[in-house]
Amino acid sequence: MNTRASTTLRAVARRGRRLAAIGGRRLPGTSAAFGPIRRWAPDAAAWVASWNRRGGDRASYVELDHPGVVTRRPPTLVTPGADWQRLPGNPDGRLGPPGEHHPIPATFVVELPDGRVIGAGGVVVTPDDAVLVDASHAFVHDQRHHPIRVRWRFGPPTEVDGVVGVVAANYGWTYYHWMFDVLPRIELLRRAGYDVARLDALAVNEIWAPFQSETLERMGAPRLLDVRRDGSTHLQAHRLVVPSTVGESGVPPLWAGQFLRGLFADALRPCGERLLYLRRGEATSRRVHDEDRLVDALEARGFEAVTCDRLSVADQAQLLSSAAVVIAPHGGSVANTVFCRPGTTVFELFPETFVNPVYWALANQIGLDYWADIHQAVASGPDAVPGSHDMVVDADRVARAVDAILTSSFATPAVG
Repeated sequence: MNTRASTTLRAVARRGRRLAAIGGRRLPGTSAAFGPIRRWAPDAAAWVASWNRRGGDRASYVELDHPGVVTRRPPTLVTPGADWQRLPGNPDGRLGPPGEHHPIPATFVVELPDGRVIGAGGVVVTPDDAVLVDASHAFVHDQRHHPIRVRWRFGPPTEVDGVVGVVAANYGWTYYHWMFDVLPRIELLRRAGYDVARLDALAVNEIWAPFQSETLERMGAPRLLDVRRDGSTHLQAHRLVVPSTVGESGVPPLWAGQFLRGLFADALRPCGERLLYLRRGEATSRRVHDEDRLVDALEARGFEAVTCDRLSVADQAQLLSSAAVVIAPHGGSVANTVFCRPGTTVFELFPETFVNPVYWALANQIGLDYWADIHQAVASGPDAVPGSHDMVVDADRVARAVDAILTSSFATPAVG
């Protein structure tokens, strides 16, 4: 079957599932027994007000801050002829062009009776069988197309006694999303007045890596309920305490970065002039082909090539906070630039098929000087998708850009 026919069949199948789910939402009963989730609650505050008017066990809503905006500076784009507003990672302009005021949504915490938690991303379902949208975002442009809405089978829910906090997030088992989408939700619970350690349980993406255990220990987490990656989770609790999503995923708000820096304040260094190149280490995607040639060029200019995979988060915070310049292929380790001092230069390398501006957004929030370069993409395997392509880096072009960075960086050093 050719690619076009295969794509057409997948589109027809998706449309069929959507139409079936629309019909299923008219069935009696609730999705706890059978069929898709019946309702849609796009505004948590409105849902709480409507629920409380019906009587019975009350829900509560606490708004923690008001919506805001961030204005983003254009990056220094090294690639000849490239246009930052028309990149493969931002085809629909979702993140907007440089200089635009980008909205940062308000944050809040909702407490509700008899709520459920479903799927790999911890979708929150209200007692009247509605998806609580602003606490359950998926990686889709329009949340009305949330993939949970076309699922028909969840299995019977596991009953959990007591009060359960829900902080799981989409892809929350990966480093970036854990640091910026999961941990700050625990902080939102604290800001709403909850003693996290005294909750009966915390529903969080399944624990598989040392960075998760290390950070939860610092936050004093209680008993944990794994929200499993295979999507099989279906929990129901007497009371759910649910913080909003931290913001639009990929556009971390300033407070989230400040919170992470505060969590590891003991590891941060007040000054430093280290030049760092972050290798991809054990990653199986977005690797740099002929990386040794690039490393040789950088080491000749005083850079250290380091791998973050096996470092503790505290050690990564110490390392990045001591840097004047950080160069890295796009990947989770670049999330550690949140620990850099304002004024530090971050130079990110991308394959041409996938330019994700998340760390540019982060750099704008915390005052980093952001550079980017886009290189030839190479499939990392027979089934590779654009987001996993490796790259062939033009080491000479990178070296010329680094010379310019070093000249400007040492003329105007990062501030503490």
